[in-house]
Amino acid sequence: MESAIKKAKAAAGANYVGVAGASASRQCLYPGLIDEIHLHVVPVLLGDGIRLFDQLNDHLVESRS
Repeated sequence: MESAIKKAKAAAGANYVGVAGASASRQCLYPGLIDEIHLHVVPVLLGDGIRLFDQLNDHLVESRS
């Protein structure tokens, strides 16, 4: 995933690189490859899924109000 993010950032230049889906987001979040997260929450229950913030280390969280 790290290689893919580096290639995406190089291709994007000054533009943003987006990651979609809980699995891909977690693979980028935990090693510190993501700078910001914008969540779009839809109140629909689809069944089982992957928890985005499961086992999140406290040092990775910076709160902005």
